[in-house]
Amino acid sequence: MYCSADVEKTESAAEVVSPSEVSDTVPTEETKKLRTPVFAMKNNLLYDAMLTPNLTFEVKLAKRWTLQVEGGFNPFPLDDTKDHKWRHFLVDLEAKYWFCEAFHRDFIGVNVAYSHYNVAKGAYPIGWLYPAVKDYRFQGDAVMAGVSYGWSFPVSKHVAFELEAGVDAGYTWYGKYECPHCGALLAQERKWFAVPKAGVNISILLPAEEREDCPCKYQKEEELPEKEETPAEDTISPILPIGPVSPIAEPVDTVSAASDVPVVPVVVPPVPAVPAYERLNSPILASYSEYKPYSTSDVLSKDSTALFIYFPTDSFVIDRSFGRNGIVLDSIVYLVSELMKDSLTEMKMIQIVGFASFDGPLKRNIRLAQNRAKALKDYIQTNLNVPDSLFEVNSGGEAWSELEWAVEQSDYKLKNQILRIIREEKDLNERERRLRQHNYGWTYVFLRDQLLARYRNAGYIKVYFDKAK
Repeated sequence: MYCSADVEKTESAAEVVSPSEVSDTVPTEETKKLRTPVFAMKNNLLYDAMLTPNLTFEVKLAKRWTLQVEGGFNPFPLDDTKDHKWRHFLVDLEAKYWFCEAFHRDFIGVNVAYSHYNVAKGAYPIGWLYPAVKDYRFQGDAVMAGVSYGWSFPVSKHVAFELEAGVDAGYTWYGKYECPHCGALLAQERKWFAVPKAGVNISILLPAEEREDCPCKYQKEEELPEKEETPAEDTISPILPIGPVSPIAEPVDTVSAASDVPVVPVVVPPVPAVPAYERLNSPILASYSEYKPYSTSDVLSKDSTALFIYFPTDSFVIDRSFGRNGIVLDSIVYLVSELMKDSLTEMKMIQIVGFASFDGPLKRNIRLAQNRAKALKDYIQTNLNVPDSLFEVNSGGEAWSELEWAVEQSDYKLKNQILRIIREEKDLNERERRLRQHNYGWTYVFLRDQLLARYRNAGYIKVYFDKAK
């Protein structure tokens, strides 16, 4: 369920450029606006198959609303003496609500219609309404209303296929005649009815959006059911071995007790105690002099040594079996416990930053990121007696700085356009909408499958220490 969006694009935007070139990209007068269509002209191929010429005009009213008028006219047979008839004309007015954006992706429609008809000899599909049409002629009028659901599939900048199915219910009044041609009027009748309807439309879109074709691999992935992303092995920092440090071997007196040589005591100099931070040599340990408060503009992903705890989508419950969470959690607890036991080291702070991806409402994602960070804090306190005063728990909210940096490092051919949306659109909800709609939704497929999973985590953890006084 994806669509295109209004985004800015330079002539070279589809080329892969370096991060420095991306950061210097500034919109100029030559920048082109990518526009969604505002007008469509359509033809229903199923209606054509029933020998009824038809044409539909559709216009955009608002971001997600369109209004269309359809007309169909069947004058056949032209020879009035022929028995088989399905002469009619139909006018249909339909309002559509598009779930993504006008003329893109799926929609629901509500319509009203009027038709005048003259049918005989079992004409399809009028036989559904009048089983007796094989023996009589019916001439009358009908009004109807209905609902439908459809989907538009773009095939080029100016052309799309649209599938639609629904049901109409209405009221008709008609005359019943005894034969197909010039028969006597037998009765005037009225009835309520309901009929299914379907359309296979070919649409001409104007003005058409200029866009890049979607990569085939993303299209194939999108056809698969979405599943929870387990973090890739290479997105998790190396884990320190768990377990106690081997004790230093005691010196051994190699002089035999039975020797006649007088035993001279061997004086072994004391082995100096090694602080825990030197023994452990862990990348998540840092001197307190290096501490700085967290800012949402910080790109913590640049620190390849940081440890992360990952969560399934829309969850802040720690699952040790998810990804490599069990190993990472044991490593964190072991490192903190060793620091706490060491008399030469004073633990000053455990800094945790929680993140969420931009999927969903902004306020919910901010709470989700905060709860993920708090979940890691609670896990540490469940296993170790660490006071609240030693924790700094931060909500990184929607990890936009992290995502921007990840896009810069990627080789996605439209990354310049993605970066421009992230940097120029200040409204975070609107920014998400534009990314979801960019390039008919295939950009979002790339972000979802390749990048967003790494931000469904409790985030960055750093343990700061100082030398004991």
